[in-house]
Amino acid sequence: VLRTTWAEAQAQEATAEDYRKLYTAAHNITGAAPSYGFPAVARLSRSLCLLLSQTRPGENAPLINLHVEACRAAIAAGPEGDASQSVADAVCDALERRVASRLAG
Repeated sequence: VLRTTWAEAQAQEATAEDYRKLYTAAHNITGAAPSYGFPAVARLSRSLCLLLSQTRPGENAPLINLHVEACRAAIAAGPEGDASQSVADAVCDALERRVASRLAG
């Protein structure tokens, strides 16, 4: 769902409504992911929601794409485990820093 809504939001004719749909998808994932054993995905989607809350259509595309692809990779790695969790934490830390930096400046 996240990749599909992101693809729609990247279309040249994308509107604020398309970005709202992307935010809603990320928000829903934030709530559901821990229940399925994917805390890193929840963290990534929470960071994406923060970014999207201050993004207009056409802005921050590379950083949004990094979040979407990181969520995909975290899901592909499978539910939480020590090795995958430490890598996911490093990715989350880096993306959260980038979002904070982007929103501050």
